[in-house]
Amino acid sequence: ELTAAISLPPYQALLDFRDLMVKPQVRSSLPPIPPDAAWVESLVRGVRASIKAFVDTEVDWETLERATFPVHAVVGTLSNAVFELRMRKFAAHVSRTTTQTFEGVHHVMPPHRAAVDEWMVTLEEMWRSAD
Repeated sequence: ELTAAISLPPYQALLDFRDLMVKPQVRSSLPPIPPDAAWVESLVRGVRASIKAFVDTEVDWETLERATFPVHAVVGTLSNAVFELRMRKFAAHVSRTTTQTFEGVHHVMPPHRAAVDEWMVTLEEMWRSAD
């Protein structure tokens, strides 16, 4: 779905990509994107490059399993379900990963913007635990 979305003309690619980041029932409530916004093409180029990097890169799980640094992974309950699956898979391989689910937020309005105070407390705790 991502490959199909990002192969569209820039504005439609951005709309389709954005919609894939959230659960279907959230899509109609997403903020509009102006079709003539100057930043659309550069954002789509960045999204295309990111997706290509993810597709072209093999995750080195053995190296990640040896990691000793803390990682805090978050997901919003309104994000596409694939994000929670990715978070759980990562946490299963990296021993110092803590996870947190934020109610009522999604990938387009992420927890670090919607729940700043809670996010900062969590980050401060994680930083204190770092070697």
